[in-house]
Amino acid sequence: MGRVTKKNDGKLTKNENDEVVKVTFNSFRTVIKYAGGWTGIFCLQFFQMLTMLISVLFDYTIGNWAKESNQNQQSRLKQYGSLLIGCAFVQALFCLASLVAIFSMNVRLSKFIH
Repeated sequence: MGRVTKKNDGKLTKNENDEVVKVTFNSFRTVIKYAGGWTGIFCLQFFQMLTMLISVLFDYTIGNWAKESNQNQQSRLKQYGSLLIGCAFVQALFCLASLVAIFSMNVRLSKFIH
């Protein structure tokens, strides 16, 4: 059973916290490779950037509409409303594309790692 010392007397397992783990650059390179490479990561970042851009456009449009007079607000309600609904729809599509990209990366990673 090995050496018995006062420190490990009666213990059958080692303490997990005593282990030292080093993460090297090759670990990151492997994860990037299994996630679809740089193309997959670029696509994910691109969709997330577009989502943020649409969000900024959405906020900017609401700000412009709020600055107008009440009469102008009423007359341009359909224009602003349709623009805001369009922004929300496009933003939802980009969020969905990001989620699909993340899900596919997770599936590929789990296939290669496990």
